[in-house]
Amino acid sequence: MFTLLATNLVTNASQAFNKVNFSNPTWDVFLVLFFITFAFLYGIFLGRDKIVSLIIVIFFSYMLTIKLSFLSKMIKNLTESQFSILSLVMFILFLFILFFLIVKKSILSSVSNYASTWWHVLLYSIIHTGLLISLSLSLLNKELLSVFGQNIRYIFIYPQAIFVWILLSILSLVFLKKSGE
Repeated sequence: MFTLLATNLVTNASQAFNKVNFSNPTWDVFLVLFFITFAFLYGIFLGRDKIVSLIIVIFFSYMLTIKLSFLSKMIKNLTESQFSILSLVMFILFLFILFFLIVKKSILSSVSNYASTWWHVLLYSIIHTGLLISLSLSLLNKELLSVFGQNIRYIFIYPQAIFVWILLSILSLVFLKKSGE
């Protein structure tokens, strides 16, 4: 069963890669390259403690942003696209504010129990970057998301993809502890 799933995944990935036209890149190519580069560099520069803290900060920021829906009733002259851009900006603003309030002030000091091996840091950074991209894109409306292709929708945009990124983040926080714990 697992080998069949892995074979299908590799086959689909190779077919998707063959369809990419690097002479005329799309938003999909940009997003995938951003994801790979950001996840790799992110883990190297931030380290495990800040990445784990930022996963928690992302959840808080997203919850605050989702609860901002009351603003659409207060600001009646905004279109749906404008409100989705406002939501994305507020999400990023909440990220920065909570990062400095929580991470920089060491409120989450208990995260030092988490894994410190290079592959744990890389895994954390991949999961964190995927979660950040997925939740950021979920704040945009369908019109703004129409520029992305089917593969990006499967990886980051569809509700199932968002659920998987959230679940992976939670599972990484629960199971990726230092060896010996």
